[in-house]
Amino acid sequence: KIKEPTNVLIKYIKQQFYKEELNILVTRFKKSLELTESFSPKLLSLDSSDNTLQLVFKNDGLDFFSNILNKEKIELVEFFPYAILITRKLKDLHKKRIVHLDFRPNNILISSDKKSTFFISFFSRSLPLESNHYQHPVKLDEDLYQYTSPEQTGRINLQVDQRSDLYSLGVLFYEMLNHKKLFNFQDHQSLIHNHIAKMPAPIDSIPETINGIILKLLSKSVEDRYQSAYGLLKDLEKCQEVFLKNQKIPNIGL
Repeated sequence: KIKEPTNVLIKYIKQQFYKEELNILVTRFKKSLELTESFSPKLLSLDSSDNTLQLVFKNDGLDFFSNILNKEKIELVEFFPYAILITRKLKDLHKKRIVHLDFRPNNILISSDKKSTFFISFFSRSLPLESNHYQHPVKLDEDLYQYTSPEQTGRINLQVDQRSDLYSLGVLFYEMLNHKKLFNFQDHQSLIHNHIAKMPAPIDSIPETINGIILKLLSKSVEDRYQSAYGLLKDLEKCQEVFLKNQKIPNIGL
């Protein structure tokens, strides 16, 4: 649940936690903030009373990307500025050898002029991060599993690294252009199964090249995905350039 008072952004996690769980969550968030402070809006307060969690950030014309998705039907012409803005920021995060690990619309903030973006993160870690040392975060809500990568589920023994964020970004891109969730399940067991085992169908309404980018991000094997946000960013910029010039995107080499 997200509230938006004037001049601040409040992220309120209404789930009730046991005290021990809440302490873990607060500790992880504070450690994460130390890593990602330059990528996040200014945190004004963190309240963990009443066994819930409330985060208050300074609001300089920002909005949660989840709110934008609910208000706008994003078509290809709007997709590119958002996708490039978010990917560029993720590239900068990865350049500092930090992985986000909780990449979803509720943790992305966009400025009103659409020229800057910030990330809110609970679980960012420094690389290298071996899969057998990765601990799945405290479950905040079912939405967490909508965007998690196969290797983050704990069901398969694959490396958790920057390519895990790129899978989550692929889930977001799919939702942006298909105007619905990648996997339409409410229970996390079904979501986990589909992230591991089911490859999504291409989106009918978008060019084959853009489908190719998204499906590459959503590959089950980390080796088959984009290996860096930098490579993804260059492909998105190339597609945007061609689209703005021709109003269509032919099959081009990426």
